[in-house]
Amino acid sequence: MRDVYILGVGQTRRGWWPERNLGSLAAEAGFAAADDAGIDMGEIEQGWFGHYNPSASQQTTSGQVIVEALGLSAKAGVRNVEHACATGGIALHDARLAVASGMYDTVMAIAAAKTHDSQLARNTNETISYDAYSVNRGVMIGHSDFEGYCKEFDIGDKEIYGWYEVEYWNAVRNPISICYRDEKGFLSFEQYCNLPTNYWWSAPIRFGAGSTSVDGSSAIVLGTKEAAKRIGKPLIKIAGMGFHNESPYYPHSYRHVRFEMMTCPSVVNSFKHALKEAKISASDVELYQPHANTPYITAAHLDAFLPMFDPSIPYGYALKWYGTGEAKKGGRLPLNTAGTAKCGYIMAANFLDNNIENVRQLRAEVVEPERQISFKKGIAMASVSPERTIVSILRREE
Repeated sequence: MRDVYILGVGQTRRGWWPERNLGSLAAEAGFAAADDAGIDMGEIEQGWFGHYNPSASQQTTSGQVIVEALGLSAKAGVRNVEHACATGGIALHDARLAVASGMYDTVMAIAAAKTHDSQLARNTNETISYDAYSVNRGVMIGHSDFEGYCKEFDIGDKEIYGWYEVEYWNAVRNPISICYRDEKGFLSFEQYCNLPTNYWWSAPIRFGAGSTSVDGSSAIVLGTKEAAKRIGKPLIKIAGMGFHNESPYYPHSYRHVRFEMMTCPSVVNSFKHALKEAKISASDVELYQPHANTPYITAAHLDAFLPMFDPSIPYGYALKWYGTGEAKKGGRLPLNTAGTAKCGYIMAANFLDNNIENVRQLRAEVVEPERQISFKKGIAMASVSPERTIVSILRREE
């Protein structure tokens, strides 16, 4: 198997554009990634398009839309990928395998979403819903396990505001963000505590502590080491990835499993697999982008990883990592430097977004220097989704 490198990355601004379609957004991000890689779009041999959920835009063969938008019609294949918040992760995972196997030399993982004018845009989390028990249909089982988790581990406004603060601080400094250089909505702790509680979550999460769904697209070009050397930028290798599945949210909830999404074996196993492939220990990771559409999902990942990073850190400490400042730049393990939740969240693209942020950090190409992290080993990690977890570890090579 060959080593695989990230050649180029591209993103659209986040926002709401009812006049633009999926193809328009994907083309903007895709051509930006090809330009960053220093290649012509015609060199892309295959593509993986993350689109969650096809029913939202009544487009179930969106790969054909994207191959046309990229100017690759009849020249390459673009297949559809749909796997909830792991959608972009599966696209990147399988695109990497295509290069590693030697089948293709240059491929693209790309994702896009339309939320503004989707048929299911009322779902506050994305353009879609998981199943018949959705917000749109007036029924939501909810995630009551987080309520018990917060009570047992003494998680309250301070800890959840710490997550909110890190997310928002980075989002206002991210050029693709809907709130770039606009701090008017950035609340103080006192202002945050005056927000109403979002009881949908059955926990002390206030309405400010969540993600904002938007239109947009992100793309990553992958290739061989030889191709990466020709670009003239620091080499960014995908050193390891892990992907594990288990049964979905709602069947678990019927059984009232204690902290069912907070203790998913798939999360731990995905970390272990990625770390083993990368031949590093968890303590080598210098920057981490956990899944960040809500503090709840972030904690499900971070509580699995922190005890690996430092065995003295107990389970239940995830959100305290934010409250104590360890997640900020200069802390022991900076987190969420992309500000994905407050930047404008795209479920299909969030894993690509977190890897794009890690690429820019490792290349020292972050536009706003306040966000730039210093590295000693050049190792950054990203993860998404409890119960269908994808983990990636990127390593900079000189």
